[in-house]
Amino acid sequence: GDVYKRQAIGLSILGLILAIILLLEDYRDPSSSYCDLSSRISCTIIRHSPYAKILNVPIAALGVIWFSITLISTIQANYHESSTHSTNANLFNFWIQFLT
Repeated sequence: GDVYKRQAIGLSILGLILAIILLLEDYRDPSSSYCDLSSRISCTIIRHSPYAKILNVPIAALGVIWFSITLISTIQANYHESSTHSTNANLFNFWIQFLT
């Protein structure tokens, strides 16, 4: 019950924060990044890869949209606790966040 709700909300908030940080990183100085640890572990290399954007939209922006929708739907589902549909929505949101 309440544990799943809190976990779903917590994971949504965490995902949203991380997506915002990555989106801001995408618009920083393109030559370097705070997370460039080595030549093999580098955010700059990832940002410039062909997989960093879908239809010229940064993946991080899609993450902000995804986690915002997930957070809003989880909070809305918590206001309607009496219905089975809301409980199923909470469990579905938690499962999707666990997979991502």
